Amino acid sequence: MTFINRLHAQLVQIKTAGPKFNGGGICYNVDFAFVRLELPALEVLREQAFAAWPKFSGDENYPIPGGEEAFDETHRENMWNPEHPYGALRLELLDFMIDYFSPENFKEKVSA
Repeated sequence: MTFINRLHAQLVQIKTAGPKFNGGGICYNVDFAFVRLELPALEVLREQAFAAWPKFSGDENYPIPGGEEAFDETHRENMWNPEHPYGALRLELLDFMIDYFSPENFKEKVSA
């Protein structure tokens, strides 16, 4: 399985089974599936996807609008809650990343 396929599969798993760690965001939960040597490449790919998301905050550490303050305010209880504005944006970003890193779409991005 290629690196992109593994990344895509991990994102889909978070979507379908929920995050392994409710107190962590998308990045924290994705990193579980990769070894330390792969993390720099993963970070570059994430930053590209964040920058392509129309609602990107401009901060790679807190890509969802509202930044660190919104993250701290919603931590744990509402981070993944689709009924909470911040949680809904997190799930929207997750859906965007699933589409962005789908093997078909990513292959088109690389060859363009």
